[in-house]
Formats: sequence, C-alpha cells, structure tokens
Amino acid sequence: MPAPPANSILRLFYGPIISPVTPRLAKYLPHALICIDNGTISWIEEDIKHEGELSKVLEAKDIVGCEVTRLRHGQFLMPGFIDTHTHAPQFPNLGRGGQYELLDWLDKLTFPTEAKFGNSKYATKVYRSVVKRLLDCGTTTCCYYSSAHVVGSRILADIVHASGQRAFIGLCNMDRHVPDTYLKGITHDDSLNDARESIEYTLSLKSPLIRPILTPRFAISCSGPLLQGLGDITSEYPEHALRIPVQTHLAENRNEIDFTASLFPDHESYTHIYESHGLLGPATILAHGCYLTEKELKLIKESGAGVSHCPTSNFHLNSGIAKVGEWLDAGVKVGLGTDVSGGFSPSMLTAIQHASIAAKVIAMQTPPVPAKSNGANGHTNGTNGHTNGHVNEETNGHDNNGETNGHTTNGHTNGHTNGINGHSESPLANKPLSIPSLLYLATLGGAQLVAIEDQTGSLEPGKAFDALLVDLRPETGNPNLWWDEHEEGEAGVDKDPGHELQDFLEKFFFCGDDRNIAEVYVQGRMVAGKNGQAV
Repeated sequence: MPAPPANSILRLFYGPIISPVTPRLAKYLPHALICIDNGTISWIEEDIKHEGELSKVLEAKDIVGCEVTRLRHGQFLMPGFIDTHTHAPQFPNLGRGGQYELLDWLDKLTFPTEAKFGNSKYATKVYRSVVKRLLDCGTTTCCYYSSAHVVGSRILADIVHASGQRAFIGLCNMDRHVPDTYLKGITHDDSLNDARESIEYTLSLKSPLIRPILTPRFAISCSGPLLQGLGDITSEYPEHALRIPVQTHLAENRNEIDFTASLFPDHESYTHIYESHGLLGPATILAHGCYLTEKELKLIKESGAGVSHCPTSNFHLNSGIAKVGEWLDAGVKVGLGTDVSGGFSPSMLTAIQHASIAAKVIAMQTPPVPAKSNGANGHTNGTNGHTNGHVNEETNGHDNNGETNGHTTNGHTNGHTNGINGHSESPLANKPLSIPSLLYLATLGGAQLVAIEDQTGSLEPGKAFDALLVDLRPETGNPNLWWDEHEEGEAGVDKDPGHELQDFLEKFFFCGDDRNIAEVYVQGRMVAGKNGQAV
C-alpha cells in the first residue's frame, strides 16, 4: 500500500470500538485499529490482539512515525450522538412546565420565552451556551429549531459554524395561533420570505457541516398557504441539494390532533396535511408520532420520511408513548430527539434511557403471546467465540446459556435471520428495546432519518470521524458507575471481551453522563470533551 500523501493528516486509535449495524445488531470490536485521514475514516483493522500484530499492520500500510492513541481498559470509541429534534430557544426553560400539557405549555411558557430571541444580544448569549452544552453531551449532529426571528436564526448558524458541530438550522415558521407579542403581525408571505432569507444565509456559510432545514412548527400554527409555500421552497434550491429538508411536529398530543383536525377538516389525517402541501419526503423529520394510525404510518414509509422519537418530552408533557418497535418493524426511519424543553434534559443519554422505559411500558401493557414450539431454539448460537448477530426478543436478548445476543465480536455479523430455519427477523413491536436498538436509534437511525447516513452515524471506512471517546474509569469522577476490580483483569476472572464491551456500553447508557465523554470529534476535529479544550 502506498504511503499517504505528504499533506495527509493521520490519526490512529487502537482499542475497543462499538458501532451500530441495524436496529437489531451492533459491532463490538475489542481490539481494533482505526485510521482517520483528514477527518475521514480511512480503514479499520478489526482484530489486532497483540503489539506485534499492530506493528506488522502499520508496516504493511507504510505508516511510520505516526503516534497511536492506545485506549485504556474502560475506554471505547463509538459514533457521536445525533439529536434529531430540539429547540434552541427553549433551553432557558429546561426543567419547567411539567404541570402542563402541550397546548397550554406552548401558550403559558414556550411562546413568551421564544419571543425574546428577536434580541440579538440575548440570542447570542443563550445560543453559545446551548451549542457548547450539546457538544459536551456528545451530540455531534443536531437538528435545531430556532425561533421565528431571522436574526436569531443567523446567530445560531454562526455559532454552530464556529463550534464545528454538524447541524441543521431551521427558522420556525408560523403565521397563526401564536401570540402577537411573538409574531407581531407576521403574514404567511412574511414567514416565507424569512424562511428563504434564513436558508440563503445558512447556505452562504459554505460549510459542509451545516445545512438549512424548513421548519413549519406544526399544522396548528401554519395556515394552508404557508404550508404550501414551504412545500414549494423545498425544491427551489436544486444547485445545493435535491430537496431542502423539512422538520415539524406530528400527532404528539390528543388535544393537538383534535384541534388540527378542526383546522383542516378536508384532510384524511394529520400526516395527509403535510403530504398534500408537499412537505412529506425522504428528508422530512416528523417529531413524536404518539398517535399515528396504520394509514399514516404507511404514508410516512412510502414517502421516505421518518419519525424523531422524543420519549422524555412525551413523558414530561403527558403526551403519550410512541410505538417505536412497530415503526421499525414497518421499515420506517426512526431517530431519537431530546426535544428541549418539552424534554427536560439536553443529553441524548436521557433520551436513550426514556426510550428504553417507554418500550418496556408498552411491553408490560401488551398481553403475552403464547410461545411457539420451536421458540426456545429460535436463534443461532455463536461458535468459535462469535456471537449471533441478531437480538432474540423472545428471550429478552439472551440465548439459552444466558449470554447476551444482538452483537458481534471480531467484526463478524452472523445471524441476520432469526430461527434455525431462516425465518425473518423477530419483531420489535411490543417488546423492550435492546442495547443494539438503543445505540442504533441514537446514532445510525438518526443519520438515516436526516439522510446523511453516507456521511456519519457509524464508524465505517469512508464516513466522517464523528465520534465519542467514552471513559468509564473511576478517574472520571462519576460515582454512578460502579467499577469492579475484576474488570481490571484480576487473576482467575475470564470475561469475553465482546460481552464486556456490551456491558460497558450499557453502563454508559444508563449510568453515564458528560463526565464520561472524554473527547468529542466531528469530521476528525476534537470539538469538546473532558480531555482538553476543543482545537
């Protein structure tokens, strides 16, 4: 293999890597060597157990004099989090409003706060804090709603651009059912002009990391002419993209659904409103979806749109519980969102935890299905140290020997079918979400939802190095993470490294916080983390 070009900037990491593959499958590579060249993953050697093997690989690739970052026990690399739904101007309200449901929450708390973001000084102060906090939480890609103000949208775009975060920036479009103290008499034409101005400003930054996104808040606050105009705008910029992405809310709360139906009586469903105005397509993010009908789910799937699952907000505002397993079974694209400030935490770890709880609540409310005669053997067991590569939901993610399924070690991804006779994958509906499923939703699922899965969402050659270096060791100062001395390799303790790595990921998901996020990378550049200042 020829040596890299003289101007090439290489980074090498040696140690554990975790990466999603499907909603049921993740890769756990305990002994991997990953090479990043100018921010892009160049190659990954998946199974290098000894220093001698490492030296041979580097020699074979003509890599000389390049420092290798060796991860310590309790550390691992994983893709950065992708937050597919949050409201930047609502961060000042974090932790407030849980006594309200959605529509009262908007009127009494949210709209008055968002109205402040026409003040550029205030917007700058808040948005700087917002972006820094999200990066510290490991959010490498974020889909932002700004307020309805062009000035605030520009400021948010500038701050994100300077931070190095990957993001979608959307001015919030509204022309009705919002206090005039906020909208100040704005018409649908005014809102459309503001949308174009915001899009063009974001595009003028010429950043490969930042894209504009059309943001009709929801059908209640958007008249038919405004929705139609926004639908037309999606195809007005063919020189930049095939279609400007869209983000909005859908079927979050029963009162919201009823009010929407009264405003659009000629439409078959809430989802059909967006479809009829040209807003439903392959790059459309629909937040919440707690009460989707089968017809709506089919329409979303056929259009190529997807849903941002926002469980923290769904619980906090007493909205409902989304049936994520059904969506995944139907082939609908699904990601996770923090939905600040309906959601009371900016951390995707909180969203992961509540996604797990939501799925378990649905599972507990679902009558058990009688076991089939071959159910106990309805999976393939790994051999030669490999584990089966699917999640066997019928046994709660464990095989007959109590070993965790749903992951692969040493790079093997065996078992995309469930059952010894090659039956299709077991359904995810009405069952708890496995650790691989939660990882997928927070990373690759989000990338697919926002149509950037060719760039990010997993650690694979050819993709950007958008990654977290996670550190679970006691030195991080997180007392919630119990560190067993046996995990340091005490004599007589024999633990499969792939299973141990899954244990580490599970601990991070349920007991970790920003203290355990040592380094945050976007396109190979460290932009946040506890190991030092962003560079």
